[in-house]
Amino acid sequence: MTRLPDPKDVLPHREPFLFIDEIHELVPGESARARWTLTPDTPFLAGHFPGEPIMPGVIIVEALAQTGALAALST
Repeated sequence: MTRLPDPKDVLPHREPFLFIDEIHELVPGESARARWTLTPDTPFLAGHFPGEPIMPGVIIVEALAQTGALAALST
């Protein structure tokens, strides 16, 4: 089984702007599947609909872009 890289080894992003903490699948130059684990105390959730936190769309889009970048930069 091939060992998958740490996202920090591929992407230039760092906390608090790294929205991937583990890679599940990677086909260099083709596709990637990754995960970002959030906790209820994630800072930007506090003011985004308090009591019923919702992930801001711009963060979702950035996480998707970072996942795509994993595939692109892994070639």
